[in-house]
Amino acid sequence: MHREFIFLRNPVSSVSIKLPPLDLKPDQDISIFMATLLSPPSNPGSVVLVFDSIVEYFIFCKIGDNKWTKIHAKETGVTSNPNLFLCCSPLNYKGRCYVTGADELKVIDQFYICSATNPETEVNQMISMREVKQGVEKKQIETEKREDEHILEFLPDKREAEVGNIIDLPFETIALIAENLYLVDYMNFRLTCKTFGSVAPHIRWRESTSYKLQSHSLPPWLMVADKGNSSTVHTFIDPNLGGRYLINVPECLIGYDIQCSKDGWLLMSPEDEDDSMFFYNPFIKKRTPVPLGSIPVLSFGFWSSPTSHAGCMVVGISLKSISWFCVSRMEDWDETSRNDYPNFIPTDSTPVYFNEALYFLGEAGNLEVFRFEESNNQFRIKWKVYETHTKPYQYSCDHSYLLECDGNLFAVFVDNLGENIEVYQLNMTSMAWCNVRDIGNYMFFVSSSSSFSMVAKTPGMENKIYFPKIKGKEIVYYRLRKCKYRTFGSEQVAANFYNTTEYSHSAWIQQRWL
Repeated sequence: MHREFIFLRNPVSSVSIKLPPLDLKPDQDISIFMATLLSPPSNPGSVVLVFDSIVEYFIFCKIGDNKWTKIHAKETGVTSNPNLFLCCSPLNYKGRCYVTGADELKVIDQFYICSATNPETEVNQMISMREVKQGVEKKQIETEKREDEHILEFLPDKREAEVGNIIDLPFETIALIAENLYLVDYMNFRLTCKTFGSVAPHIRWRESTSYKLQSHSLPPWLMVADKGNSSTVHTFIDPNLGGRYLINVPECLIGYDIQCSKDGWLLMSPEDEDDSMFFYNPFIKKRTPVPLGSIPVLSFGFWSSPTSHAGCMVVGISLKSISWFCVSRMEDWDETSRNDYPNFIPTDSTPVYFNEALYFLGEAGNLEVFRFEESNNQFRIKWKVYETHTKPYQYSCDHSYLLECDGNLFAVFVDNLGENIEVYQLNMTSMAWCNVRDIGNYMFFVSSSSSFSMVAKTPGMENKIYFPKIKGKEIVYYRLRKCKYRTFGSEQVAANFYNTTEYSHSAWIQQRWL
């Protein structure tokens, strides 16, 4: 006898729920291919349903059970195909469980667990209904004595049918698919054919309150500003699928560089010193002017939306000074000299707003922290340099990136060829960098103009660092466990950045369509 251990985990709250171990015979090997949670774990009677890739058994348990119940698929009558292969996870929707095979869709009207009143004396029943090809409905009732008190009851949809193409599905099923798409996928879905366009209505997405359209859980795109003849068209690259999206931008953006990016907003500066800076959101096409500062700045940062009623604070750091400007609250920049040069030499990476302070990363791996205080409509600034006591890298570091992840500060150090890459987490008590080999279910997106982390919602994207580099047509990422570079479009691995391309005018940008 050997055991498979399974548990539920919420990657955002880090809460885990242990499930009973799955006991298997020595010669039994069930590779769990897909599983579905039919309701939130907090709901009474919440059920976890587990499938193998070839549906031979239904394995399920309620939250709180001390063992799993296993029923052969043939006993349920849900599938007459002994080799039904699942191509995606089952979906629970409006009381029905949808099970999709490679060439057929199984619709289960009801799925629930029931208990015998007296398991020792009563006989549990498994009831299943299925539709015969000739259209004659056949009801099958099987009675079986079971030692456990839980049984599985299926009532398949009478409209169950084999389909060879998605367009042959019932309209309500196609509508269900459309309802669960994100904005860009929804727009592409509508353009596929007339049927999809009629089932998926046109949405005024800027006025919609749909959670899906907010796209907060979607991976960012790599925005590339074309400096050629098509400079009014910017390219956005999906790091996972490799898809490229083109968005028209106004002519006023020609000749502007991306300084930093946050929450869908870009802070852009002109090549011509006579022009002003501005914020721009390419998704909602809004533009907010910012006056041009009087000193050259190594890196900029801001930590709220430019349209915020409280005002958006923009901060820039140079070798010997710090300057700041509050949108809608100030008419021009303020600046002050710093007395910590050359003890602290800032890098060109964007700062991080963390614990109500702004953190800048230095070339020696040290940190400079700025805090802003407002009094009588005036801003006062305090700063302090923190030596991190341990040198965070043992080689020549050409690029460094600072970011926040799960309530902690992280730094990524890379040499110019990408042959040496190290990740560190800051111990806030000792102010020392601690080497990290695994970032769990998080993704790091790093560039000189924007670096941030996200929880991976797509399987296979977790525990990776995504760089603003292209190989072929795909985004390059670094696998922390394998210590190698790869792209999703190729099985080849690499030890460095050789044969990759990095655009000088690019930035990671989070999708904010509202």
